[in-house]
Amino acid sequence: MSESESEDEIDLAVEQSIEDLKVRASKSAIDGLKRRKYFYEGGGDSLAKSKTSTAADCVVCMDVFEDGTGVTYIPCSHFFHEGCLVRWLQESNSCPLCRFQISSTRTD
Repeated sequence: MSESESEDEIDLAVEQSIEDLKVRASKSAIDGLKRRKYFYEGGGDSLAKSKTSTAADCVVCMDVFEDGTGVTYIPCSHFFHEGCLVRWLQESNSCPLCRFQISSTRTD
């Protein structure tokens, strides 16, 4: 085995070890999150106007929330675009802002 092949095997083993240590949010926890429409000023059925949050953009994708955009909440009251949050929670079981942890599934 050449030195290059040996290094490639080591890199692959390290990547696999890191992947094995990830703690992802459980599917049931993701499915149970609150979903609402974002409205900055008045109207609509949105928790996004609450005093607990002043976010104007999604910290996962960095895009501005547009009125009527679907957002998903973590129990810590932070909210994100639904697709952004689902992708995030499929990799990590914690809030991207405050690290609040939700129910998890360890990958083995």
